[in-house]
Amino acid sequence: MIEITEQQLEIEDDETVVVYAPYVLRNMVSRPACLESLMSVIRNIKPTIMIVLEVDANLNSSSFAIRFIEALFLYSAFFDCVETCLKDEITARMAFEAILFEGIRNIVAAEGGERTVRNVGIEVWRRFFARYGMVEIGFSESSLYQARLVAREFASGKFSTLDANGKCLTVGWKGTPFHSISAWRFL
Repeated sequence: MIEITEQQLEIEDDETVVVYAPYVLRNMVSRPACLESLMSVIRNIKPTIMIVLEVDANLNSSSFAIRFIEALFLYSAFFDCVETCLKDEITARMAFEAILFEGIRNIVAAEGGERTVRNVGIEVWRRFFARYGMVEIGFSESSLYQARLVAREFASGKFSTLDANGKCLTVGWKGTPFHSISAWRFL
């Protein structure tokens, strides 16, 4: 990421640019130079909007005990969700559990530079984006309503939680937030 430049993106002057960043920024929290470089490139390409999707959990503490407790709540909810939603899908469940295992190992068993994924909550991202002159754009009430309608279409949808946190949307399971989706623009 540190080597990406605006020129590599080949954006025309009259082109509208949207940046979609799903689960990518958390991989650079432990490498601030990469994150700063990427944000500089994003600012220079002047996107109309930037959509950020991240795990909404504070798992970046230097204290093992705090990380462990936060991870315990998050991954307990993840495993409950997987067990409920994929109980008859053994192969899919095992694949998803393997991904969760890697996340747990990264949080609990790795220290320093070995801990490559550093999930932080939406409040941390808000402070970070403010440094770049970015403002959060809210989602409409109708989009939240529609998301809830879609969740209800699934057998286990009654357990999912879709809430507004300020101007972002948080998606969770039985009240435990999993993900935040937020929209940003540069001033």
